[in-house]
Amino acid sequence: KAPLIIAGTDALFNIYQQTNSYPNLYKTNISGDSEFINKKLLHANSWELIKPYFENDQKDKIKQFSELYNTPKTSYETSDIILSSIDGKIETLFIEKGIDFYGTIAKENRNVRIDIEKNIKNGSLTNSSAINTFLKGGKVYVLPPEKMPVKGKTLNAIYRF
Repeated sequence: KAPLIIAGTDALFNIYQQTNSYPNLYKTNISGDSEFINKKLLHANSWELIKPYFENDQKDKIKQFSELYNTPKTSYETSDIILSSIDGKIETLFIEKGIDFYGTIAKENRNVRIDIEKNIKNGSLTNSSAINTFLKGGKVYVLPPEKMPVKGKTLNAIYRF
């Protein structure tokens, strides 16, 4: 579950912590009366508070990929990853920032065709892989090339099974 950040007075946050049933209440609140805080500032403060949580999760997933590398639990093969995203097999998908694959998928024979460029008959296979992974409960990280688990490969994945 995603972490829940509460914006409110410290006294109300302490009461809320005692009655909360949400399993991932964040340990720190954004102090003050949120009704009187500019919404853009509230968003910025929320992101600064929660950013380390997501960065640590991303680092853990990259480490997990490294530990599982060269096993059936990981892949950097584009066509396999695209099909696995449709099947709900991907636990974590890493996408190289700024790179996109276009093409088509013939679902009846599970054939992936990657085209050189976008045209009227194809779509973003990178985007559909990300959407499929996310909608089926997986995590998606867009990383700069130097942070990709397998350098020089645009898609990397950790499989559930």
